[in-house]
Amino acid sequence: MVLGSCRTQTTRPSTEFTIEENGDVVALRPPDPFPRTTLDEVVACLPSQGKPKALAKWIPR
Repeated sequence: MVLGSCRTQTTRPSTEFTIEENGDVVALRPPDPFPRTTLDEVVACLPSQGKPKALAKWIPR
């Protein structure tokens, strides 16, 4: 393996990485700090007061 230019950052032992391969390039990236969520999961966590409103009223046409 030939290493080209490298950027280094301070890492600690047992640091986890996601390995991405793209042709001749291998990149080590830190994993996402939060799990992926859907809009419905986020909205379900918000406090609500009053009647529910249709999403169509909030999206400009």
